[in-house]
Amino acid sequence: FRYIGNGRYNGFVYGRKNVAIPVNLGFGKLFILGVRNNKNDIGLAWSYQLGASLALLKPVYLYIDEKPGTVNSDEKLVKYDGEANIGIDNILGGASFFTGLNQMQLVPGAYAKLAVFFSWGKYYTDYHSVEIGALMETYAHQLPLMAGTPNNYIYPSFYINFNMGKYW
Repeated sequence: FRYIGNGRYNGFVYGRKNVAIPVNLGFGKLFILGVRNNKNDIGLAWSYQLGASLALLKPVYLYIDEKPGTVNSDEKLVKYDGEANIGIDNILGGASFFTGLNQMQLVPGAYAKLAVFFSWGKYYTDYHSVEIGALMETYAHQLPLMAGTPNNYIYPSFYINFNMGKYW
């Protein structure tokens, strides 16, 4: 569950140990199946991409109160690692996103992406398209994202991408 922070503290997800930021670099090819020759045509294409993936794991920091419910609270910034002694009642809120950037871990992996494109436009210079695809990322070992749950090393996802613009 995501808890919303108040004005002083950021929100946080209870049980989250790390935030993963994937960075993908690869190559691919676009296959055009149908060309859009005039304003009433629909273009059709598909593509694939393969390459290296790198997960940047940033640890989560939380502000906790070591003496909850007392007049003299003891606020402390700690790195959350799934400890049993940090309960939901002790957590005041999340730290800034930039806290812990110097402790990032790098986890190498690979990715594959497959997509279908549909393009259309009212005029020949208009460009509207929908890309529907699937992405599979796999890493060298399990990414420790959440505490108390089994973490994965394979992450499948589906996406829809809308594009609008003009040809120049």
